[in-house]
Amino acid sequence: TIYQLLENIAIDYTQASNVSIITSCAAFFTAICSKIFLKDEKITRLFYIGFLVSMIGVIFVSVNGGGSLDIFPLGDFISLVAAVLWGAYGVVVKLVSKSNYNPIQLTRRIMFYAMIAFIPMAFINGSDLTLTRFLNVENLLLTLFLGIVASSICFLTWNMAVDYLGAVKSGLY
Repeated sequence: TIYQLLENIAIDYTQASNVSIITSCAAFFTAICSKIFLKDEKITRLFYIGFLVSMIGVIFVSVNGGGSLDIFPLGDFISLVAAVLWGAYGVVVKLVSKSNYNPIQLTRRIMFYAMIAFIPMAFINGSDLTLTRFLNVENLLLTLFLGIVASSICFLTWNMAVDYLGAVKSGLY
């Protein structure tokens, strides 16, 4: 929840290209957290090579061939904190999956607690949560898509990947 919140806040204070590049560093933070907390995750030279190649690709795509990267300290720092949190999330998922939770159970619980955690954020941000907004078919379909496809299914496949491949490989891919 905090990762998602910080990533969205960061875009208010920096460029989207900066956020995409910085949050792409999450794989590196996953490796660091794995090294500390997971003894069975190996970080090889191939990881560092793969990470470097993927970062070069992200930079090329983000600056769109001719753009430049400007530094916005607050937004860039918020993006960096978000990337660290995503790295920690991958390690936590791996640790919890060792406790015989299957990925569906784990994702269901994560999504439930994330929804609970986001409710106060909606009120703090002054979001319009009136029932009439959700009675609009387009808004309802968009909300269902974001909740089911863009969140639940994506997190489920991520948690399955972490369970099967490990936090470091999943983070790099």
